[in-house]
Amino acid sequence: DFERLFSVTPGMNMPALVTALQQISKITLLNQQTEKLKPYPGSGGDSILNETITYRINSSACLPGNNNTIKFEFADGKLYKAYLVTDYSANEFNDLMSNFDFLHKQILKSWTHEKQITLSGNDIEGSGYNFYKTLDKNIKTDMCMLQYVKNKAANPSNDKYQLEVLWVNLNNTRMENSSF
Repeated sequence: DFERLFSVTPGMNMPALVTALQQISKITLLNQQTEKLKPYPGSGGDSILNETITYRINSSACLPGNNNTIKFEFADGKLYKAYLVTDYSANEFNDLMSNFDFLHKQILKSWTHEKQITLSGNDIEGSGYNFYKTLDKNIKTDMCMLQYVKNKAANPSNDKYQLEVLWVNLNNTRMENSSF
């Protein structure tokens, strides 16, 4: 499940997350941002403090790609989103797919409902899955997305690939499904 893959848990605070991440990987802080999200319409509540930190992962046994980054988002100090990206060159496509297949199997252990997705555009194409623990739309979002994206170059041998994993769990936040 997510916790075994990334060693963090939903609702975790930022210092605990950074400590856990430093224990398994060498990381470098790239960016940190803070913004206040407007209250939800009709809630009468106050704004939500949204903090985002982005790290470059300098070494990790589970990410054989290049230029590995991970972005974490916190609502009122509680972790609710993680976005992991690693790059591959055109000649590393088999490595990308090996990692993609491994992650697909691991994610299915916790998120048993999957929906295949396809990406296509002028210079991109890709494939992946959205995973859900339940199909009940009345509960807060708890989902994972796995996809790979091909960024086409003029010369196909210069194509670049990205493997992306997005995880969102709003259960420990005041956030609503309409905004994550």
